[in-house]
Amino acid sequence: MTNNPRIVLALDKFKGSLTAVAAANAIRDGIRSVNSFVEIDVVPIADGGDGTVDAAVASGMTGVPIETVGPTGQPVSSSIAVRDGVGVVELANTCGITLLPEGILAPLDAHTIGLGRAISAALDCGCTDIVVGLGGSASNDGGLGALIALGARLLNASGAALAPSARFHCDLAEIDLRGLDPRVRATRFRIATDVDNPLLGGHGAVAVFGAQKGVTAALAGGVEKGLAHVGELLERSTGRSVLSAPGMGAAGGAAAALTSVLGAEVVSGADFVSELLQLPARVASASLVVTGEGSFDEQTLRGKGPATVIAQASAAGAAIAVVAGRITLSESALHSLGVARSWALLDRATEPAVAMRDAARLLREVGAEIGEWLVAQ
Repeated sequence: MTNNPRIVLALDKFKGSLTAVAAANAIRDGIRSVNSFVEIDVVPIADGGDGTVDAAVASGMTGVPIETVGPTGQPVSSSIAVRDGVGVVELANTCGITLLPEGILAPLDAHTIGLGRAISAALDCGCTDIVVGLGGSASNDGGLGALIALGARLLNASGAALAPSARFHCDLAEIDLRGLDPRVRATRFRIATDVDNPLLGGHGAVAVFGAQKGVTAALAGGVEKGLAHVGELLERSTGRSVLSAPGMGAAGGAAAALTSVLGAEVVSGADFVSELLQLPARVASASLVVTGEGSFDEQTLRGKGPATVIAQASAAGAAIAVVAGRITLSESALHSLGVARSWALLDRATEPAVAMRDAARLLREVGAEIGEWLVAQ
């Protein structure tokens, strides 16, 4: 390493503890406590879930505060990011699972109206290219809430309006798109996600993600049947296939509605954020790249942000370190990825709850060890 090493701290969120920015800043402070000469570049990353708008703002986009509603209808103050006609909106910071009142799960009633209002806010800002980050969902509404917020109506066989929730999917007879905001027709939409699951089946929205949203074994069959019905109606209304297409299971099937009705294209959330942040150029001259997230595991390697960072750091020839709340990959697996050093907060905490509660302090400790390691090099 050079006498004046340059470090890139490209971390994702530590879910339930710290944002990507807060995690990176804690490590930065620890490094500087023992190594004041090092140059540090903080690059908060995301993959379409929590922190996607924050990453967009960190890239130079303008953050715009908005008022929307959470997954069960409560008022939520949130934000979007805009620049030169491009907007970035996020499900997680509008109607995501962390916004459920008192954390009480609502598998049959949670909805995505808040996301639709965020999209509308981006349209109001003059955006004609909107990237929708899908991750951290609380609902199984198939994205119907977002459509309602954009002017669609959900009708039963008698023509009465229905709420956009899994509770009423099987009563749905028509998705009326005649009142859809006309601006969406002239807008490019992209869905940024790290999920390639289909809408239905053993790898679908209910089977893989339902339990974390409160879908019990007793509810699963009904929710699956309802999403199948929604998918059929979306295909009938738009002529676009969603029942078997990969990625349509993202965010409780929200990807299916956005793809079929808005014509959205599914893209890698990690790749989109990487390009937005100009990550390849920022790691090109780095001596060390530090990445990580709350849990660094096999799922991380399937298109999540830290995996993208590792690939780009490896291509640039930088040393790589991983810092995470927990690391389930073996030392040999980490070595095969090119990781030179790794730190897990669980190794220095008595239990997971302590690691989450004291994450900032523990990350500063890790940062100090990274700083000392740099000096030793």
